[in-house]
Amino acid sequence: MFDAIQHALVDIVPNKIFVPQGYDNNDPRIELVLEGELPGTCHKLGPTLHRVDHSKQKVFIRQKAYFYPGEWCMNVPIYYKTAPIDLGQLGAGNYTIVFESAEQAPVTYAEHLPVAESDSPRPDDYFYASVTNVRVVADSASEPEEVATATTARAYKAILKGRHEAVCTRFDTALVRIQPNRVIEILPIVELGKGRCPDSERDFSIEVKLGAVAPGRYLIHVRSLSGQSVNEVVDF
Repeated sequence: MFDAIQHALVDIVPNKIFVPQGYDNNDPRIELVLEGELPGTCHKLGPTLHRVDHSKQKVFIRQKAYFYPGEWCMNVPIYYKTAPIDLGQLGAGNYTIVFESAEQAPVTYAEHLPVAESDSPRPDDYFYASVTNVRVVADSASEPEEVATATTARAYKAILKGRHEAVCTRFDTALVRIQPNRVIEILPIVELGKGRCPDSERDFSIEVKLGAVAPGRYLIHVRSLSGQSVNEVVDF
């Protein structure tokens, strides 16, 4: 029997927060994604805590890490990406994001989280495909003839995979929004047939052209029928 390894729960400050756009006050889940670096091998990613001051329209985030002080450590940065932070449903407004840490004063993030006023009783403007996975590859068929360099935009496409739950569900189109904050939003819209619609699960794979994307690090944010988005951080 080994004794449990003692650890401390400490604060760390992320390097980057990805803020998807397009939310409104009827969305049941409003999500953010953090990425950063752990200080070394004696740190393991811990829980992400958050609270919302609705009256002041502020979102406070505290990222925790487990620190094991009794271990031999390599002081090398270790990349991490958090699971989407579910802020729940928020009222319409422009929310300030603040990082909290016991080691330093609160840090206000430069980018805001906009939440629009909904004009529909539905939680989403469209019915989305039930996407479970996204992968991004170069779109060689759409590449210009000249050779791309490290500073020029290149053409890419996203491959979405998931499962249709009913016979009458079919893929219609995908809206792609490349935001200035380096978030690429994909809205995979499906059509629902009229009349009887028996259950009949079947896998699907969809290619979505993203067009030309400038070099950089982006969050691919795909809306899904469940209300939970699919998120991947990709270097272009």
